[in-house]
Amino acid sequence: MIDLDTRFNRLNVKTAMLTFYLRYKPWRFWIVFPMLITRLLFWLHRLDELDYQVKYWRYFINEPLPEKKWRQFGRRLSNRSRRRVKATTFIVADVPVFMLNWLVPDSRIVGLDIDEKGLRLPKARTLSAKIAFLQPESLVVSPRFFKTFVHHTSFENKTRIYANQHFFTSFKGFNRYQTVLFLRNVVALFAMAAFTAVVTIYMASAAYNLDLTNVVFKSLRLILLNILPIFVFMLIGYLLFNRVTIAILVGQVLAIVVALVNYFMLQYRDYPFEYSDISLASEASNMGSRYSYIPPVKYFLVIAVLLILAVIVGRFLKTTTLRWWVRLLTLGLVFISSVFMMNHYYLVDDYYTLANNDPWGPDADRYVVNGYMFSFIHSVKNDWVIVPEGYNAATAKKALSAYQYQDIPADKRLNVITIQLEAFQDFSKWSDLEIDPSVYAGLHQVASEGMAGQLTTTIFGGGTVDTERKVLTGFSELSPINGMTNSFVQYFNEQKYITRFMHPGDAWFYNRQNIDRYLGFQKTFFRDNYYDQHVADVDVVPDTKVFNDLVKQLKKVNASGKQFFNQTVTMQNHGPYSTEFDGDSLLPWKKGYNKDDYAIINNYLTGVKETSDALLKLTNKLDRLNQPVVLAFWGDHNPWGGDQNSTYKMLGINLKQSTQEGYENYYNTPYVMWANEAAKKIMAKDFSGTGPTISPMYVLPEIFTHAGWKGSQYMQVLQNLEGQVPVFGQKNHYMINGKLTTKPGKSQKQAIKKFDDIQYYMKSNYMMNQKQFK
Repeated sequence: MIDLDTRFNRLNVKTAMLTFYLRYKPWRFWIVFPMLITRLLFWLHRLDELDYQVKYWRYFINEPLPEKKWRQFGRRLSNRSRRRVKATTFIVADVPVFMLNWLVPDSRIVGLDIDEKGLRLPKARTLSAKIAFLQPESLVVSPRFFKTFVHHTSFENKTRIYANQHFFTSFKGFNRYQTVLFLRNVVALFAMAAFTAVVTIYMASAAYNLDLTNVVFKSLRLILLNILPIFVFMLIGYLLFNRVTIAILVGQVLAIVVALVNYFMLQYRDYPFEYSDISLASEASNMGSRYSYIPPVKYFLVIAVLLILAVIVGRFLKTTTLRWWVRLLTLGLVFISSVFMMNHYYLVDDYYTLANNDPWGPDADRYVVNGYMFSFIHSVKNDWVIVPEGYNAATAKKALSAYQYQDIPADKRLNVITIQLEAFQDFSKWSDLEIDPSVYAGLHQVASEGMAGQLTTTIFGGGTVDTERKVLTGFSELSPINGMTNSFVQYFNEQKYITRFMHPGDAWFYNRQNIDRYLGFQKTFFRDNYYDQHVADVDVVPDTKVFNDLVKQLKKVNASGKQFFNQTVTMQNHGPYSTEFDGDSLLPWKKGYNKDDYAIINNYLTGVKETSDALLKLTNKLDRLNQPVVLAFWGDHNPWGGDQNSTYKMLGINLKQSTQEGYENYYNTPYVMWANEAAKKIMAKDFSGTGPTISPMYVLPEIFTHAGWKGSQYMQVLQNLEGQVPVFGQKNHYMINGKLTTKPGKSQKQAIKKFDDIQYYMKSNYMMNQKQFK
């Protein structure tokens, strides 16, 4: 006698039948749930075996498949099994007799006593009783059948369990064999995870710096921290699908995707792939026309080898038949272990090795020496609102309430226009570059009429919203914005200003359509709801047209008797820049230059010249207005400069963040604050000369200070802090007394600690009206 699972060489024919049934009647997926409940009631001894079987199969029979379908299903299982049995052999299964006869016609069968109407047949007996009545000389069954119908019966000693092409005389022997198989497969998965980790570590960052990449392999801890995430995903795939090949592919696909994204990020942005970048996946896919996302040919060969190896290993490793509750319990243990590792290793800075033990080293270098997988997981904490050490909400509130909210005086109301310029940098500040004076003539003229300085951002080549939103919030570090957030925009709303955010790009980019509303802007203008219809229906609206329209918006607001607060974010000069150039050279050719990078810098300067000229035209128009206007503009970050910053290297610009010069070259962009004649008459202090080097968080506090405004309580906190710590840089770098440091003095530490607490309070406690805060 042989059971149907063994006859068809299946783990569970009943499950296969359910899947087949739902393929033709998918709307009846709901039957799975009462089937499970029925099974639970049987397991709890609330139903006897016969009642359970009748209730279970009735769901199939109420809306049955035709006999023809079940016969086709049986033939398909038979063809796949390659197992033949003698005509005299009984085939037993916990399937109704009439259905069993369709699956294995012309066979001697022993099934459930249930008729085609789903009713119990007269004198029905349990399957175990029917087998005992036949008294078979031998019984060969699957582990499932043995556990359900044979275990602890009189014919247990005559039964052999067939699984993994082996026969077992006891269930204990079968379990021991499965445990050995499982452990062997786990070891194989770890070996595949290790091989995948090594290969993808090189894929992710070797093109950036091979020497730094090799540092990973000098530390057993770092190697393990990069292997384990891949192994865990492989193990989860194995426990869920019980297939070695699928399990390996789950881990490999994850590793390959993260490694390739990291490769492209380092190539195009000189910055690695972090957890927070996942939310920008749609943006990246829509930027495909600007960047090439095709990896080197050798990467395709490596990926092919990995995938083929997964298939080969899976082909030779036998699948275990662990029970579902064992797999579920193991999944739970994997989850608990993963949480422990996250909290005690992956998110702990002490294990995140410094590149060359240099706290000044660039983030990308530190990312590479720790391995892309460990570093990516470590970056999860960067997307959280981290509670400062020793934080006390009451103390932070008290420190904030020490300041008194102040309205803008009626005789000092000004229009405030802020413009963030895409990838705007003044390359003429590097004296070794003989750039045509006409490129920055407009910028320099406006700067001479106002106050010009350096803005120390924390981004390079991308991530524009980091600078953009720090200006609006006054935060030194951005956290996820998922709802209404305290910002300076709300202060202007409270002062009865008209507030608008304007960007001639897509509203979905960086989720601006929602986040700028969360920041308090009354209206937001994007290409789809404004610029295409009212300014220019082109891919990139020139800055000249953006600025001309901005003046129109200002005039319209002032005509209504209101003042205007605006942030405009431009698109012109967005990278990458073509490696072909046929215009007038704005930078003389020098020996040692190469054609591609020379084209990049000249294409960039050509666009910047247009922006520079447009800025001068804008200030000329604003100066002719009777209404007082303050204008501030800045670059959001340095421009893209070829793969691995090849253009900067060609120009001899030091970007080594281990030096103050390199750090400032990497992160600093120009800013200018300017006022028209009408504004100068009522401002407390005119914009003139060289302005301080500041973080984006201080842009609006600088304007408020010159205008003679105090503003909200938080604004006053920043006004007082700026003199002590004017720059909050990347990874605990600070500008103090003109020098960058990672070790501020005692008084500065106290000021930073106090500010961190107040900043966290502002992030975590939204105030609809700061005027009412006490």
